[in-house]
Amino acid sequence: MATSSQEEVTSSPETLRVLILHGSGGTADGFTDTMEIWRTALTESNSIDLELTAIQAPAPKGDGYAWWSMPDGVRSFTAERYDGFEESASAVLKAMQECDFDLVVGHSQGAILTTALLALNKIPRHPPRGYILNGVAWPNPYTKELESLQLQESVLMIVGATDEMNPPKQAMRVKSALQQAGCLVTVVNHSGGHSVPVDMNETLETILQWIVGKG
Repeated sequence: MATSSQEEVTSSPETLRVLILHGSGGTADGFTDTMEIWRTALTESNSIDLELTAIQAPAPKGDGYAWWSMPDGVRSFTAERYDGFEESASAVLKAMQECDFDLVVGHSQGAILTTALLALNKIPRHPPRGYILNGVAWPNPYTKELESLQLQESVLMIVGATDEMNPPKQAMRVKSALQQAGCLVTVVNHSGGHSVPVDMNETLETILQWIVGKG
């Protein structure tokens, strides 16, 4: 006699292809390790897997690398130019041409680089899940382009209240410009400083839910 049994059906997680851009003085491997925490949390809670692609910045800086060089004491939000920007921009744009990423995540100088590429209208295809900018500051050499930008994309900005590297007012200036351009900008504020949120608390849960909600 035939019998029936209830089988547990396990579905494969949805895979999102994510381009991640580290901060000044960081490395591709180091930022990948950080983002693995996001990947694990999403897989466990929402059946979403992140396929991470990290690009190494070209300019040596300390134990890591930077996307551009500046004179001592000059910050990205005060610099008149970014030495090495074109090389970095070319590397990122090449990666975006070779892969249709679903999401782009930039931290610090990586977030500023992303913002500059948006301002310059150089990105060949915008990721459907949008952009995450963590610890971003104003890309000063591209002020004119950013202030005249017209763009309708989703952007999540993560801002640390005690960020002394790129103060919150810098992120708010970027936010205003992107909103003026036509972007849908969401801001997640946290009490920390210039770092990527990795502790599983309300801040990280909000970030992960934003990623899930873009699907």
